[in-house]
Amino acid sequence: MKAVQRLDVGRVRGVLGIVDEDYDALLGQRLESSNLVAVSPHDLECFLCQTHAFEKVVAEFGEHSKIEAFKNT
Repeated sequence: MKAVQRLDVGRVRGVLGIVDEDYDALLGQRLESSNLVAVSPHDLECFLCQTHAFEKVVAEFGEHSKIEAFKNT
């Protein structure tokens, strides 16, 4: 959450953060950025990472050398 807020301050465009709201809700914290999406505690980001859609997004927008380095770790 704080990472997206820092990027907001730097006016970085094209950023979206996905956070579980379970812990934040317990603490009474609110999302302070329109670039943050809170999901119910069902780990949506984990589901997204397992789809072919995620692979296509990474292939389209990711840096090829970093993708290859990640695959080799």
